[in-house]
Amino acid sequence: MPPAKVRVERIPGDRARQNTFHKRKQGLIKKAIELAVLCDCDIAIVIRSEPMVTCKDGRLLAYCNKNLNTMLRSCLAQPPAEFYSNASYSRLAKDDVILVEKEPVHSAAKTTKSVITASHPGLSIEVDVES
Repeated sequence: MPPAKVRVERIPGDRARQNTFHKRKQGLIKKAIELAVLCDCDIAIVIRSEPMVTCKDGRLLAYCNKNLNTMLRSCLAQPPAEFYSNASYSRLAKDDVILVEKEPVHSAAKTTKSVITASHPGLSIEVDVES
């Protein structure tokens, strides 16, 4: 009998979701470090956690094996040759995994153009965005 398909979906409990986030975040950063060392490539990961009781806006976390500011500016100057999103999951995952996502929240608000300025020790960047 073939193994059952695994469903990848949002974890309902706050504590279990935070635990999983912490463990998987560490695993992701560990894999990024290994990839950077083994393949001599530049890697940047930016993670924004969901809002929590302890942090109402969520936390912004970043890993970069070189200078994050330089890498972000390079990505803005020359768009990536490959871009991955949740839609890419079925192409990358094993056949026995199903991705289940929440429905996106659509807003009837007008699209406006604005500039986001991010400032952090070692990072200062401005990005034009549509919202």
